Amino acid sequence: MIQGRDNHDDETYPLCDKRNWMSLKNAPRELWIIFVLKFLSSYSYFSFALVLVLFLSEDYGMGDVSAGWAYGIYGVMSTVFGIVCGWIVDYLGVRWSLITGSLLGTVARLLLAFTTSSK
Repeated sequence: MIQGRDNHDDETYPLCDKRNWMSLKNAPRELWIIFVLKFLSSYSYFSFALVLVLFLSEDYGMGDVSAGWAYGIYGVMSTVFGIVCGWIVDYLGVRWSLITGSLLGTVARLLLAFTTSSK
């Protein structure tokens, strides 16, 4: 035990308090839908990020450095578009922006999945 620190002090560490976590069980249905969609979106992004460099290197014959740069640009552009396009969400509303973004993302991933290699 660290001197001067009580390991059972839940007021100091509110995330450790079981009551905070149990309150999620009564959360609205929409919040759970958002959690699931965010999980799936993050899973998709990181799964894609794991294989993108290998895909570009092996299927398109790019060098490792070029494929790494493509991955870096992909990550930067994802961040930039996330920040810059916030006004589109405000303009369209959350529902229509999610529908539009999901459709565009699905089409882009399908195009990538069905492209043929340069070999």
